[in-house]
Amino acid sequence: MPKNRKRSQKSQIRRLAKTFGQWERRIISIDHPMRAALPPGERWRPDNYLNNRYSVQISDVTTVGGEIVHLWIRRHDGAPTRSWADFQRIKNEVVSPDRTAVEVFPAVDELVDSANMYHLWVLPAGFRLPFALAGAR
Repeated sequence: MPKNRKRSQKSQIRRLAKTFGQWERRIISIDHPMRAALPPGERWRPDNYLNNRYSVQISDVTTVGGEIVHLWIRRHDGAPTRSWADFQRIKNEVVSPDRTAVEVFPAVDELVDSANMYHLWVLPAGFRLPFALAGAR
């Protein structure tokens, strides 16, 4: 990797560390209103992670391919976000840097867009997508 690209990545990591804050784990009630929004077959976890910018709720989905972790991500101020670096960091710190996550852009008839909430589905450990930006698999 070129030196200036490494330097750019390191400076971005330092910048994020200053603004992102530490995660605080809170246990939320099984009767939390978000529970009603769960798709069929998902199980709500009482874990809720907060830092100075984001709240992350977690649910689990059992699929034929294995257990998937569903991250429900929302900024505290309700503003939209499109920060790939933030979502990557959330996935790494809340679940694992060794797991792959996907964000889905659904068909129109499956669209739910009632809040500035984002969803990542963290695939089972060891699962590899048949494609990647870093080269063919």
